[in-house]
Amino acid sequence: MLAKVLKLIADWSYLTPLTMNKFRNQYPDETIYAYGATKARKTDAEEAVSGTSWAFSRRSTLILTNERLKCGDWDIPIAKIKYAGASYFGSAIILKIADASGNHYQFGLQKDDAWLHQPILPIKVTDEPIKYSKAISILRVIIYIGLASWLIISFISAFLN
Repeated sequence: MLAKVLKLIADWSYLTPLTMNKFRNQYPDETIYAYGATKARKTDAEEAVSGTSWAFSRRSTLILTNERLKCGDWDIPIAKIKYAGASYFGSAIILKIADASGNHYQFGLQKDDAWLHQPILPIKVTDEPIKYSKAISILRVIIYIGLASWLIISFISAFLN
């Protein structure tokens, strides 16, 4: 249930319903098997999934049809996909795609069974971990400590006044 709520929030945040309507009008004969708001990266070589590499990634809607995988202006024909793999990360799926041109894509999606149970793209599920840099981990700890401190101070001030 939580995964569905998170997907709904992400889809509305990325204006996925508008993108889906535009796509359906542009490609009326294609069958859509899965879609969702995504953060996406494109590289020339296979790279490990890491937390810092997503900072400047593309934000868009990823659409899987019987003909293509579409994300913004990236249009990857299904026939040219050499590899499709996925790994879970909390309430997310990291979808990794390699095409015949040597391009490698990583898509961060909310968990949705439609991606793993569709009949078009055979996806190999792996246990690849997400790698975090020390700087990102330290930054998260600082943010969490700051947030906790602010909440405690606000709570105490409310009772003292």
